Amino acid sequence: MEENNDGDELSLTSISANNSTENLNDQCVQKIDEMCESEITGIQRLGEKRPRNDSPPDSPQIDDDGFTTVVRRSPKRLARSFSNNPSSPILGESNDYFEVCITSKNILPKQIALAKLLRSENFDNILRIKFKSPYRVLIQLRSKREAERLMSCTKLENLGYRCQMTNELNLSYGLLRDFDLDADLKELTETLKCEYEIVSLKRLKRLDTVDGWTECESVRICFRSTTLPPFVKGYGCRFKVEPYIFPVTQCAGCWKYGHYVRVCPTKKIICPKCAGEHNNCEAKVFSCVNCKGNHMAMNKKCPIFMKERQIRETMSKNNCTYRKALNDYLSKTEKEKELEQIPIVDHAISRATNNSEREKSYRDVVVGQVIVHENS
Repeated sequence: MEENNDGDELSLTSISANNSTENLNDQCVQKIDEMCESEITGIQRLGEKRPRNDSPPDSPQIDDDGFTTVVRRSPKRLARSFSNNPSSPILGESNDYFEVCITSKNILPKQIALAKLLRSENFDNILRIKFKSPYRVLIQLRSKREAERLMSCTKLENLGYRCQMTNELNLSYGLLRDFDLDADLKELTETLKCEYEIVSLKRLKRLDTVDGWTECESVRICFRSTTLPPFVKGYGCRFKVEPYIFPVTQCAGCWKYGHYVRVCPTKKIICPKCAGEHNNCEAKVFSCVNCKGNHMAMNKKCPIFMKERQIRETMSKNNCTYRKALNDYLSKTEKEKELEQIPIVDHAISRATNNSEREKSYRDVVVGQVIVHENS
């Protein structure tokens, strides 16, 4: 009986040992499975895309770690006006207005006084009054009829104001040469006749090194027409009318082109030699304020001066505004730059290479044989 009991105890201990090893194996397998699952989920998290947040963009976002991400508002975009584009309208997006330019030799009245003056002449459809200088103002009207009535206003003419449409030219200018210095311009205005109305005559001046500005024998004549007549009649004779080219104006203060010193928009004093912000100095090394070249600001070979000169020649030739002439000049220069980039083929070199690569002809063979016999 004791032997049987000992056998039973051994069998129980062996069974318990087997059960413990099986439990350990199951636990190890379970741990390994858990580790594999954690690695797989980690890899999936790395490959997954960030979930889309439906909350508004300005609201703070809370991460899993407890950090709050603050999203700032995107910067505002400012509405910019394309002032460099000459075809862009001045008011709003529509171009439903007519602009009249008023100029005077004297200082024009300010906005309130000018508005009262226009109100006294029953001008109601005025959209905007824009002062370009104390001597020049732009008035925008709603209808063309009001613009034409403003240009023909007698009160403005009596005040010495000159009115003209900015987008079109209804006047043309010519040049009369060899007119006597003692000739009366008022008498000439009444005497000279033409197919177009003669608006005014003005005697030109030239710069003398001794006496300064003196009157010359050339007279500028203005016609109320878009075309220039070839001649005018007076005293039973015909006088030739040449195209008049407006001179390039240059400021004696800032030395920029397009205005005089009395209407300078910057009111700065620039040195014409070194381009510094002071009066004329004794500098020996010159620097142009316009093109940054090594010459003085009033040099006639300055590329900016030559550009302005070409623009005024186009204005005289086509009887157009400065803006249109400037656009023509820019388009012309762009075409010239494109042509400069095209490679130039030397036809003489190509012909020489073709002749050298050409095979020998019957004449070449015969002449070669004759030369060989003569040498032998």
